Amino acid sequence: MDPRRCQYTFWSGKSFQVEPRVGFQYIRVDFDGFTEEGARVLNLETSARSVSSQRSILGARAARMFGSSTTVEMRAAWAHEFSPLGSMRMRLVGDTGDNAFDVTSPAQIHNSAVVGGSLVGKAFKRVKFVTSVDGDLSSVIKLWNASIGLRAEW
Repeated sequence: MDPRRCQYTFWSGKSFQVEPRVGFQYIRVDFDGFTEEGARVLNLETSARSVSSQRSILGARAARMFGSSTTVEMRAAWAHEFSPLGSMRMRLVGDTGDNAFDVTSPAQIHNSAVVGGSLVGKAFKRVKFVTSVDGDLSSVIKLWNASIGLRAEW
């Protein structure tokens, strides 16, 4: 078990493992304010704001080792959002009164599937290559991330 996290691995033979996963994710994003240019009095203006997200994650990871140097891993989880997106307050630059308006996302994301897979293999002595594809899929947004790199051990 990795000392930095709480986990339990179920082994099926010497080369296949399954791990249940439970987690909590907190994200905070700060947006700068901005003013559009080029439309004179019709330019839109918004002030700076912060948005946070808190979500629970429940899922599993399965990995299969091939020999001593290659591992294929698949991950799947369900994520539940506790804080839906807020609105963004905007106003027209040419507006002399206090006629600001809110722009809100019509579809709030409460649940999503988090899926992914990795391939890890030996590149050189003490160096492994790592490639990974991950997705966060909901009814309105689909985010994909792919990475490739090297991991050195010493």
